[in-house]
This record gives sequence, structure tokens and C-alpha cells, in this order.
Amino acid sequence: MKRLILFTFSLSFFFCAKAQDDAFWSSVRDGDAAAVIAALNDHPDWVNTADTRGFTPLTLACYNNHLEAARALIEKGADVNAQDASGNTALMGVSFKGSEEMAELLLESGADPDLRNRKEETALMYASSFGNGGVAAVLIEEGADVSLRDSRGLTAKERAEAGGHQAIVDLLSKR
Repeated sequence: MKRLILFTFSLSFFFCAKAQDDAFWSSVRDGDAAAVIAALNDHPDWVNTADTRGFTPLTLACYNNHLEAARALIEKGADVNAQDASGNTALMGVSFKGSEEMAELLLESGADPDLRNRKEETALMYASSFGNGGVAAVLIEEGADVSLRDSRGLTAKERAEAGGHQAIVDLLSKR
């Protein structure tokens, strides 16, 4: 009987913890900064955990352009340079999506603009490829290396040229 009670308690605890964990991830995806803070006050170790796809809470908050949730995560100790299974960072996600304000927050918080993923791509290369000139300008202003090449040998400028993003080509030509 003791074993059954212990097993039942353990199972209940597991499902309760799982529900709390799911609520935390939902709060991050929804940008509910207050709920994120409350969850991290109870579970500070969640700040740099990864979901089933390898994304950290900060990466998801940034990718979904939830500035206040991202700020809260950074204040709670989120690693701004954490990389997912492909080596992508929150800054790379922001560069793909195009939020200058989010890029500035990450860079001010210590994000490395020259970190590379498994394909040797950087945040500047993403901004250049996807035509996000404002983010490219922020990255360059913060010292991103414009001469780096990806695994195909292409620079950010060459990627901008391939995508037909002339304003970014012009910006990179000045460097």
C-alpha cells in the first residue's frame, strides 16, 4: 500500500510539474512578462532550459518579438548567447524577423554579433539575407564583422546582393 501511495504521489507531482512547465512556455510564447517573472521566481533554473526543439525561453520571446518578456528573462539571468541545436541564437532569430529594438536589447545585454551557427552564419548574414536593413545597421554599429563568410563562402554583402536588398548592399559597401 505504501508503494502505491508513493507511486501515486510521484505521478501526481510529475504531472503537476509538467503542467507548470507548460504554463511557463506558454507565458514565454505569449509574451506575458509578469507570468514569466512569477514562474522564474519559483523555478530560477528554468531561465536557460531548452524546449523540445532546443529553444531557450529568451530565443522564443525574442523570435516572437515580446520585448518585455525578453527583458524579464535577461534580468533573471538568461544567457543571451545560448545556441539551439543548429547553433542559432536569439540575435539570429531577431535578425531574421527584423526587430531593431530587440536586437539593441540583446546587444546591450552582451549578445555576440559574430557568433556562428553550424552553417557558419551570423546574425548580420541573416539580416542581410532577409532584407532587414535596420537590424543590419544596428549590428554593424555594434561592431559586427562584415568580412565573415558562411560555409558556402558568402559574406553578408554577397547574401544581400543575392536577395536583391540594395540598401543593405550599399550599407555594407561603406564598411
